[in-house]
Amino acid sequence: MSYTINNTSGGTIATVQDGTINTTALDITLIGKNFSGYGEYLNENYVKLLENFASGTAPTAPTTGEIWYDSTNKLPKVYTGTAWKNIGSATAAASSPGAPNQGDLWYDTTNKQLRVYNSAATAWDLIGPDYTTAQGLSGQAVMTIPDSSTTHIVVYFYCAGTITAILSKDATFTPVPSIAGFTTIKPGLNFNDTLSAKVADSELLDGLDSTSFMRTDANTSTSGNLAITSSTVSTNSTTGALKVTGGAGIVGNVNVGGSISATSVTGTLTTANQSAITTVGTLGSLNVTGAIAAGGALSGTTLSLSGAVSGVTTLTASSVAGTLTTPAQANITSVGTLSSLNVTSGITAGGAISGGSVSGSTLTGTISTASQTNITAVGTLTSLAVSGTITGSALSSASGNLVLSTTSARVVTSSAVTVTSSVASDNTSTGALMVTGGAVVGGSFRAGSLYSDNLYYANGVAYTSGSGTVSSGTATRLAFYSATGTAVQDTGANLTWATATNTLAVVGNLSVRNITTTSNNSYDIGASGTVYANVWATTFRGTTTQAQYADLAEIYDTDEEYAVGTVIIVGGDREVTACTTDSNVSVAGVISEKPGLLMNDKGRGQAIALRGKVPVLIIGAIVRGDLIVTSAERGCGRSAGTAPEFKAVAFAIALESNESDSVKSVMSLIL
Repeated sequence: MSYTINNTSGGTIATVQDGTINTTALDITLIGKNFSGYGEYLNENYVKLLENFASGTAPTAPTTGEIWYDSTNKLPKVYTGTAWKNIGSATAAASSPGAPNQGDLWYDTTNKQLRVYNSAATAWDLIGPDYTTAQGLSGQAVMTIPDSSTTHIVVYFYCAGTITAILSKDATFTPVPSIAGFTTIKPGLNFNDTLSAKVADSELLDGLDSTSFMRTDANTSTSGNLAITSSTVSTNSTTGALKVTGGAGIVGNVNVGGSISATSVTGTLTTANQSAITTVGTLGSLNVTGAIAAGGALSGTTLSLSGAVSGVTTLTASSVAGTLTTPAQANITSVGTLSSLNVTSGITAGGAISGGSVSGSTLTGTISTASQTNITAVGTLTSLAVSGTITGSALSSASGNLVLSTTSARVVTSSAVTVTSSVASDNTSTGALMVTGGAVVGGSFRAGSLYSDNLYYANGVAYTSGSGTVSSGTATRLAFYSATGTAVQDTGANLTWATATNTLAVVGNLSVRNITTTSNNSYDIGASGTVYANVWATTFRGTTTQAQYADLAEIYDTDEEYAVGTVIIVGGDREVTACTTDSNVSVAGVISEKPGLLMNDKGRGQAIALRGKVPVLIIGAIVRGDLIVTSAERGCGRSAGTAPEFKAVAFAIALESNESDSVKSVMSLIL
């Protein structure tokens, strides 16, 4: 009878069948009744419980309340039903604990401080407070101070147990009860009057920092605007509202409402339209972003113009940078030597065009050249007329056809002629190679199949022998003849006839209808040293004296495809199915791999060994000679030992021993 395993609250954990084990329901092994080798699993369960499943990986099938020792982090943990939680507490001692792990807590009883262990730094990090017992209360603390009518939230600043300052955001108030050193508390930071604190120097003047003022005894600058409201007019370099003894360096622009008088201007000078400017002297360079309109000549060593130039009667320059565009120039007779000339339309020439090379997308007219020994390719031509002889290693045509149309045309070559077309020949007017006249072959001629209305061998003599004729349609094929003159057709194999032994040798396949003998029980097919691999026939009539394989099997209709060795019982949706219960009496047999004799071989299903020696799938340990019965493990048998009470349900005997508790294949004898 199977065992039903329940937990403390009465819930079912698993049902364990007799003679089996369950290794998936919990992290320990559940053992069924009469299971062989149970002692090992029982002892391992004790060890796992004793060490709390110590491992760096969490148990795979935990139950609520299970304890696991995480050996990687060296922490005990308990399973809550959904997650693993750490089990731990703080250590209270005057000195740090030995062999700490990451996250351990230690309360320092000497300094009254709590610390946590940081394994990365191998140190105890302080949680708090920041001061030790010897240092006294130090640091800041949020406090509530009452006055005569309400309360105020403030921040105390302590040093060695003394309040050194109080920070408040409220309006001035008087603490009730009073606080030593703080008669009243104002908004901001209030210092303890009893500590005699003082300020050596003021940092602000009317709320302004000292760096906000310009100095007279040193260089200074301002990030704001400087406005001089004096109206004194400047008539020379020593008068005016603003007088600069040295030079004035200005990074930005200067906008002047009056006139500018200067002996030298450094930088870029930008003005509005100046119609009165007639000359600007000699300029090192002039950048003009608009057009230049000139009524006379424009000259220079180098002219670099980004805009248009108009009105120029004469343009003189040793170098023009950019593109020069002109209307039609009838008087231009020479442009010197050009590195390149871009012509967007055609060039029409009444004479010759000469040069190193002439190129174009279209050349119209007749191209005549002298003898060109170096021409290796002329591209794709629509036609080519050659009055002489074409000599080459290969002739090809884009259409796939090469036609010699004259009666005197021939192809003469000392090398091989290769035709790569795959067009088959059905008659004398089709195929990859068509010869209207005769074809002369001085050497040998080979073909996969040779068809001919008339076949001739040496000196034009027709190939015939005796009265035998072998034909296929109208095409005569090659044939060999026996000593009696009987023709035997050669269908592509190497066919030889030995007259002395009356033996026909065929290298290849021989297809015939009937094979008969002239004498009963006198001749053989094959020999002991040269046997055939397989002989196929619908019906075999004769006597067999031996079989290659061991078991007697028959085809039965199975409800699914089973592996070799599966234990099969009568049942399921078809004729037979895999076993799923212990000690079933309806055993049909075991799935066979290679039966020695297979019955009902045309039936549907799989071959099931009924008798003989076959491998059987076994669950649990087994000893040679043990009886085998079905188990609750689907498709597997189990050992029943040698107990007489199992003989009625045993279907096999083990022929070998195996101590493994998992499913494996064991050679057995089907009873």
